[in-house]
Amino acid sequence: MNFGEDIIHEGAGLVVGNDTGRVIAKFSHEAEADSFCESFNCKAPTDNGIVQLDGLCKKYNDGEINICELVCRVWNGAVAL
Repeated sequence: MNFGEDIIHEGAGLVVGNDTGRVIAKFSHEAEADSFCESFNCKAPTDNGIVQLDGLCKKYNDGEINICELVCRVWNGAVAL
């Protein structure tokens, strides 16, 4: 799966790459597949007027940031305080 790739729910619990048709995931419930697609395809906002955050959101939207790594860094920093 490519970060930032658009994915779609094809039915029968299958989630596939919209442009590749490659199977990304299979869910036992259709609602789970729908939710996964909705969450994965969601882009970070970029119009909040905070320059530093706008730049960060752009990098996320462009697939330049591993969101898991970012969250872990923030969490570890907060725990350390």
